[in-house]
Formats: sequence, structure tokens, C-alpha cells
Amino acid sequence: MADYSGFFVRDNLGQTPSGGQDRSGWSGCPDIILNGTTPAENPSDFTTADGYATDYGDTVQMEAANYVYLRALNATSGPLSGSAWLYYAEGDLALWPSKWQRANIQVGGEAMNYLPIAATAANQICVTGRPFIWTPPAFQSGHSASDHYCVISWMENPPLKPPPWTPLDDIPGFTVFDDLVDFILAHPNMGWRNTTDVSGNGPSWQETTSITGPVGGGSFFVGVAWQGMPTDGGTIGYTIPGGPNGDPPTYTQDPQPIKRASGSLVSQQTWPENFASSITISYTQGSTAPPKGAWIAPYVGLISNQMRARTLNVARQSKTGWLRGAKILDVLGRGIEIEDDIFVIGSTPYRF
Repeated sequence: MADYSGFFVRDNLGQTPSGGQDRSGWSGCPDIILNGTTPAENPSDFTTADGYATDYGDTVQMEAANYVYLRALNATSGPLSGSAWLYYAEGDLALWPSKWQRANIQVGGEAMNYLPIAATAANQICVTGRPFIWTPPAFQSGHSASDHYCVISWMENPPLKPPPWTPLDDIPGFTVFDDLVDFILAHPNMGWRNTTDVSGNGPSWQETTSITGPVGGGSFFVGVAWQGMPTDGGTIGYTIPGGPNGDPPTYTQDPQPIKRASGSLVSQQTWPENFASSITISYTQGSTAPPKGAWIAPYVGLISNQMRARTLNVARQSKTGWLRGAKILDVLGRGIEIEDDIFVIGSTPYRF
């Protein structure tokens, strides 16, 4: 795959336009800068070498004005001017564009979710000089306490289209996960920030994340991965509620001992059209608390042999590292071990 040209947005601090950085998921964009409830004193600090190497965190204050800045790298051979768009969506392991929202976003007191962004030279790091002011609305009753928002950035490269056009106007409807995979791979100008901190939850907890299946239904994998976890008696399990008539059936993975510091449990799901559910992770700590930096993450993915040939070909040729590393052993609910590559469509790391 040819190197990308345009405004480039990273999925992780080490990623470059030519790729080469392995990645388990793509929901930790450091170029979506959530600056809390006060504006940055000098937004240009975000574009220095030290600033570009810094992840400024993922904390937002619900029902309060949060100041958000969007950053990008000019991956062209000369000057570049475009527009930076901000969206958000309620937490979901599959970030279907149909769920993106722009209400409650302002610029300078005006309802607006786009700002100009410009670079005067190749390889220049640039940022929106003015902040977006986003007031995350409270979740409706019935949502769990662990609900969160996904924040999306979209860099509009030339030729630009004037409002009332929005990027969503050119994004087609998707019916299967392969369509979403194709979309992810084709847009290095998009970022997704979606991280939940559970460090204060205690030695045993449950966390729930929504999952929206493809409009057209179909088979895919849902699982839980972890990294940096102690192997001294802790357990992880999860439950995926089924449909009202048992289609699909409820799936429960009984808690399993954590025998490796990094690993995963995964189950194959086959869902009917327009079905949505959730995954609830149950974690019990062993004799040692997880170290800082460890995480547990639910994820949605496709096994490589499930993917359309042309989609898999593009995914393998890309240097983004979204294919889940080397071969991974996962345990299916029926107790059979499989070994294959998994393309992670979406994940939500719960960090310690």
C-alpha cells in the first residue's frame, strides 16, 4: 500500500503515515486532545516535538464545558489547508458512522463542529488554534455507570466542501463488518478516542460496553483481551445478553484463571439483522493488584478467514498494524483452541 498523503491522525503515539506500529484496536487516538474544563494557555505547545510525543489523556467532565483540540501531521510534500471536524458517539465497540453526533459542540459560542487547520510545510504538526467546546450530555436512565463517550476527529483534506455539507454526507451506509473494516483502513485522516479508567473500582468489578451489530447481521467474534495482568489467582469472564426469543442465545464465558500476563478469551457470535447487545466483563483480583499500565479490554473482531478476500488483502498490505499481532491462541466457549489472526474492529481498554 502506498504511503498516505494528507492530514494524518494517529491511533497511537508511535504510529507514522507509513505505518509499522503494531496495534490492538484503534480507539486510543492521542491527537484528540481533551484539555478538561479550561482552555490551553498556548495550543502551539501541542505541536512541539515533546507535545507530539505526549498523550494528554482521556478525561472529560460530564455536563460541563470541555475544551477539545484536534491535531494532525501534514503528510504531504508542501503546504496544506483543510478542516478539522469533531464528533462523538455513545460508547460502543463498533463505531458505525450512523451513530456519530455533533449536538452540544460549539466554537466561540456558536453551534459548530468544524474548524480550519493548516500547515505551511511538509511534515509539520498542526492543531486547531481555537478549541471546540463540548458539553457531554448525561446518559439517559437505563445506562450503566460505566457508560462513556467515543470522541471522533475527521480531517477534511482538499478539495474542501462548504457547509452545510458534512463528512457524514459522503459516508455510505454499512451493512456488514467488512464494510466498516474497509472504511477504517481507507481513512488515516480519522481518529477515535475511547478509554475508560477502572483503577478505582477495587479488587472485583463488572464493566459493561455496548455492541451494535451489523445492519445485515452475520458472524463475528467478541472477546476480552488483557495485558500486563498478574497471574496469581485472578479471573476474567464475560456475558453477552441474547435476544428476547433466544435469537441469538445469551452467551456466558465463566470466569477463567489468568494464567498468562497477556491473553484473551473469545467467542463467535452470529446475530440477526439490526441486533444490538452488550458485553459485561467480570474481573476478580488475585493476591496482587494489577500494576499501573495493565488493562482489560472487550473487543469486536473478524478472524482473517472470515473477511472478504479484497478486505483481507488491503488489511494485510497496510502497515497500520491493525491485524492483531502475530498468531494468538484464543479459547472458544466450546473449549477448542484456535490459532489465527484477528482484525480488531473496536475495543475499549479498562486501564489500571
